[in-house]
Amino acid sequence: MYGVAGCAAARAKRCWLDVIAFSGVKKSFAGAVAVDDVTVNLPDHALSFVLGENGAGKSTLLRCAAGLLRPDRGAVAIDGAELTEFTPREATRRGVAMVEQHFSLIGDLTAIENVVLGLEPSSPFGRIDWPLARMKAKKALDELGFNVDLDSRVERLDVGDKQRLEIARALYRDARVIVLDEPTAVLTPQETTSLYDALLTLVSRGRSIVVVSHKLDEVVKYGARAIVLRRGKLVKEFDFTSAPYRSLPVGSLAELSSAMMGREGAATRPRIGRTALGPVLCLSHVCVPPRLHDATIEIRAGEIVGLAGVEGNGQQELLEAIGGLTKPSSGTIAPSDVAMVYGDRNTEGLVMDASVEDNLLLGDLGQSVVGIFIDETDARRRAEAIATSSAIAPHDVTSSVGALSGGNQQKVVVARALHEVERGAKALVIAHPTRGVDVEAAASLWEQIERATETGVATLVLSADLNELRTHCDRIAILSKGRIVGTYEPTLSDEEFGVLMLGGGT
Repeated sequence: MYGVAGCAAARAKRCWLDVIAFSGVKKSFAGAVAVDDVTVNLPDHALSFVLGENGAGKSTLLRCAAGLLRPDRGAVAIDGAELTEFTPREATRRGVAMVEQHFSLIGDLTAIENVVLGLEPSSPFGRIDWPLARMKAKKALDELGFNVDLDSRVERLDVGDKQRLEIARALYRDARVIVLDEPTAVLTPQETTSLYDALLTLVSRGRSIVVVSHKLDEVVKYGARAIVLRRGKLVKEFDFTSAPYRSLPVGSLAELSSAMMGREGAATRPRIGRTALGPVLCLSHVCVPPRLHDATIEIRAGEIVGLAGVEGNGQQELLEAIGGLTKPSSGTIAPSDVAMVYGDRNTEGLVMDASVEDNLLLGDLGQSVVGIFIDETDARRRAEAIATSSAIAPHDVTSSVGALSGGNQQKVVVARALHEVERGAKALVIAHPTRGVDVEAAASLWEQIERATETGVATLVLSADLNELRTHCDRIAILSKGRIVGTYEPTLSDEEFGVLMLGGGT
């Protein structure tokens, strides 16, 4: 394990060359500039971070290096040789792989089938050489220090194992540069530490890691270098191996936050004690095989309850049961009118080819119906009002939701659920409300959630970020091995919560 001192030692050995060089890169989508004349180099043999608010151009810039996008102007060089063919195949050939925020794994295939897909070793008889494939996949996992069941279907793996499998795929393809977009967004503190230990091990063995993150404490703790983008432009570079940042204490994040937003970052508000009334959202002995065995909890009107646990312990089954997507094998859930935000906005929250307007008003077009026709002017007005109050950018609600940054897509999903609350839903259930969202937008989302709760809604929030739950929740429930083992005060330490998540007692 590296620890803080080990991280500092790992990044102090500076003998960098440039592994990726961007020169005057510009990229626009439908006239909106995402990356604007960026010239910057990322170092070899280092763990670097790319920071910025939602829509700052972070993922767009790095997708150019991974061959997923072609710049409108400028050049991208890998190891000093300019990319002329912007395709994933060419980037892979050059040793660059990108693990995106939403995994590209195929759920119906096994773990090993996903690892070797598209690059299957063949036997002399033209068939797939599965023993060789298994040996190479196991070697990649061993290099990471990970243990994943290669014969398990991916849809049965928890999010942590899916993350490990994506990185193993990159190593199987002999990637020297691995780009990760928000890799710890849904990981527990223990999983986050394990992931960064593995990434630093890869750095020590000559690989280069680039991470997009909004978690500034991770940047200071693990990074050797950070670049900051704002509105598509490069605004600042941080070198954590030299003064004045070498001694920058973990938790001293004001300068990073200010660089990201061009002003002082949004302050974290202390948890507000709320007066809770009678129970509203009630789950009694809810079972959904194979992972959820006994979920019993009452959430009162006017309170926010957090739900913490290691991913894969029944969270998805619990969400689907509350939302009515799955019928429990036993137990009861009340009420049925619950506003839901599921964990994967791409597959469970948004119609990616539809407009922002259509996504915001999904299930609510009845208010704009006149006779048998939809009053498009009224629908547009209502959608624009929701988009404005939720600070969704850009403000053009006719644009495709798929063209928005990940953070703004998340705002759309949460805004729709809060709109359901305004229409009378008695309970609000949100999974990972600020996943992929910058500091200021996260504060704004939580302000909206708290405002809705104060109207008498019962709110349940599932999050892998314990600090987020501590700051905003009145109680925190722990889900472990398919059971809610209890609810606790937010003042418990990470260690105490960790023990409970893993099935231990207080």
